[in-house]
Amino acid sequence: MAMNIADYLIVRDRVAGNDGQIHTPPADLKLPDDEVDGDGFGLKVFRFELPAHAVTNERALLAYMLDPVPLSGEVDVEYEIRLNDVHITRIRIESTMMRGMWDQVPGNVLWERSTDQVVVPRENNLLEFRLVNRRSNGGHLRFFNIVLWFQRTVPGG
Repeated sequence: MAMNIADYLIVRDRVAGNDGQIHTPPADLKLPDDEVDGDGFGLKVFRFELPAHAVTNERALLAYMLDPVPLSGEVDVEYEIRLNDVHITRIRIESTMMRGMWDQVPGNVLWERSTDQVVVPRENNLLEFRLVNRRSNGGHLRFFNIVLWFQRTVPGG
């Protein structure tokens, strides 16, 4: 008899190293990112694939650390998180206190691993962190330790 267990995926960045290889350190991003021009200023996107036997019709949990970094003593930034083009959360941060955040992901939002890798790309889930409104004259939000918790079916006995 099969049973469901908790499993997790650490959201990782894709970084080209000086050695010509692609490295995947854990995600660490800031919004807005004043060091990036164009669309990247207020948007950070991660692609990932769930492991085999992930249970996608059940709810999942997105956990992350949020550190508001002020400029001139203030921060007032609103952000949104979307997963596979589904709204997960939209929050306005007005204090400089670092905090752990947990957002529930509804069932049927995550996409299971494709068995036909020719038709569907391997990294078929898309997680987006978006800047919605920057009300203060400076400061940014730093996101790190981003982990997606989900259920996976394993053989039981």
